[in-house]
Parts: sequence; C-alpha cells; structure tokens
Amino acid sequence: MSVSAGLALAGVSAFTAATSHAYLKAGEDKLAVRVCSALLCAALALPVALWAGNLSLNLWLLLAGFALLSFINQLTMVVSYEISDFSHAYPLARGVVPLAMAMLGVFYLGDTLTTPAIFGIFAITFGILALALGRGMSRRGWGAAAFTGLTTIIYSLLAAQGMREADNIVAFLAWLFVTDGILLPIYLAWRFRGDAVPRLRSAWPMGWQSGLLTLISFATWSFAVRLAPVGVVSAIRESSVLIALVLASLMLKERLDQWRIASGLLIVSGAVAIVLGAG
Repeated sequence: MSVSAGLALAGVSAFTAATSHAYLKAGEDKLAVRVCSALLCAALALPVALWAGNLSLNLWLLLAGFALLSFINQLTMVVSYEISDFSHAYPLARGVVPLAMAMLGVFYLGDTLTTPAIFGIFAITFGILALALGRGMSRRGWGAAAFTGLTTIIYSLLAAQGMREADNIVAFLAWLFVTDGILLPIYLAWRFRGDAVPRLRSAWPMGWQSGLLTLISFATWSFAVRLAPVGVVSAIRESSVLIALVLASLMLKERLDQWRIASGLLIVSGAVAIVLGAG
C-alpha cells in the first residue's frame, strides 16, 4: 500500500515537474523566471519552517549540500534551456537520473527492487536517453544538459536521505525550500545589480506559476521517497519527459517525430512494469 501511494505521489511530481520546466523554457529571461520560482517557494515555506521547528546538525549539513548543488544545477539548467530545444535538453538532463538513483538507493540507502521494477527503470532510462540521441545538439548543449543531470542525481540523493532521517519531515522539507531560495537570488542581484528588480517584475507572470508547480513537484517527490524505493520513484518522476514532449509541441511549437514517439512508448512500458510490479 505504501509503495503504491509513493508511486501515485511520484506521478503527481512528474506532471508538475514537466509543466514547471515548460514555463521556465517559455520565459524570455530564464534566470529571472527561476529566481521568481525559488523566491515564491521560499516565501511560502518560511512560515511553515518557523512553525515546524529546528533540525539536527546532520540535517542542516545535508541542506547546505543540497542548496549548493541545487544552485549549480539551476544555473546549468538555465544555460541548457537557452541553447537547446526543451524536447532535447530536458530528456538528456533527466535520462541518467532513474538508473543512477536506483543504484545509489540500493547501495547507499538500502533499498530493494523487484524484477519488474528493475526492468521498468532500465526501460525508462533508455527511453529517455533515446529521446536525446542524435538530435543535433551542440557540444555545449550536451555538456550543460549532462551536468544538469549529474547535479540532479546528487542533490536528489541528499534530499532523499534527509527525508528518511528526519523525525519531523515537514520541518526538513520546509527548510529545504527556504535554503534553496537563498543563493540564486543573491547571484541575480550580484550579476545584474540595478537591473535585477525590473527583470524579476517582468518574469513574475511565468515565475510564480513555475514556482508553485515546483513546490508541488518536489514536495510530492520528497514524501514519495519515504514510501517507495528512490530508484522507482525517480523513474516514475523522470517519465515526466512524456509530458514534456506534449508541452514542447503545444506550448513551444517543437516538432515531434516518430523516433520520439517510439521512445515515449518505451518509457510508458517501463512505467507500466513498475506499477504492476508494485501491485
């Protein structure tokens, strides 16, 4: 029952994650959109964090590592979306995450995986990577997307560890959003100085929507990893590339070809295997 609930939460996370990233890609000033998103999450989480209470030193250290890696991740993600199509960059950045998280979950967090889950994770991983292969991305585009994926893996592992170790999961999650909203706004203010506020004002219509969806996406993912193996949750969440394909076509007018559709079907088969294996 708990695994099924975790998969359901991961499904919600997948939908909201893809939609949030589509809003970010659609924004003209992607850095400002991302800063608006981070500020909204932090502002909504701060009252909850102050009410929920303090954390242990070990959890604060995990949050410090998470905040630094998330900051680096967001900068490279912005670069990736500026130089590559959303339907190219997003799958590459997310492609290696399910398999890597599954391996780390087994060896680092002590997770166990069923045979259908292992098949599903591999199917989703290869399906996602197939979406990015041979798509004519520049070396810089490949590098930015791949590095975004690497930092996603590491900060996700820290967040999953914190959610499992925390006695007060509401406090940990609230402080996670607060700390995540510190470095990127400081960077924007330093880089653009007097132009920072006008940039934020212009980006706010996209930024608040992306931020609200980000809050829902990461919160549901965080609770999901307490209920199900982190590799399974990540595989379901990263199947959000299917939603990203649809959004890239509808919102960003990017073309879908037969290769992408076939890759999407492989991802679907993996997700079905995971759900049936959890049944």
